[in-house]
Amino acid sequence: MSLDVVLADDSMRDIVLALTDIHPAGDAFIKPLLRYLSLFAPRKSQMAWGRMVTLIRELEPEMRAAQLTWNGTTYAAPLANWSSAMAYAVDQAHQGKLDLPLKSHGWLRSVMASQIIRAAGRAEEAREAQLRGVSGAGTAEERRAQTGPEGGPIRLDASLPKSKMPQHIREQLKLKPRDPS
Repeated sequence: MSLDVVLADDSMRDIVLALTDIHPAGDAFIKPLLRYLSLFAPRKSQMAWGRMVTLIRELEPEMRAAQLTWNGTTYAAPLANWSSAMAYAVDQAHQGKLDLPLKSHGWLRSVMASQIIRAAGRAEEAREAQLRGVSGAGTAEERRAQTGPEGGPIRLDASLPKSKMPQHIREQLKLKPRDPS
């Protein structure tokens, strides 16, 4: 459903769209929020402004706290997560995969929780890979193969002439003199 249908009153629609156009978060957050709210609109009539306010107020505490609580677990959820999940909900509705009109924010919250859990899993896999010595681009050998001459040394020459350790360092380390034989 388009914003024009949800915001059927011409002057109110113009006000809301003007505000979203001038606000930095207009395209990134406000329009996805309004499109998501359109999924709650009754099939045969326009949504009441009071209903839209109620729906926004239901999400407001979590959005302000940048958190999501789902099934007793609280997740970090910045506005970008909310916006992404709302856009996903609208896409799913356009594909006919949602039973409209929505009755609650439960579907949105479940999708967000699963997205956050998957992202945390990917981050954990990356940390574990890093601990194993794999840093983003595969194994050390794969990274060496990808590095060109401008990327740093390809091979180190360890055949430099060796010099004798100074005596004062040997004494500090309590090393015995080296046998010259």
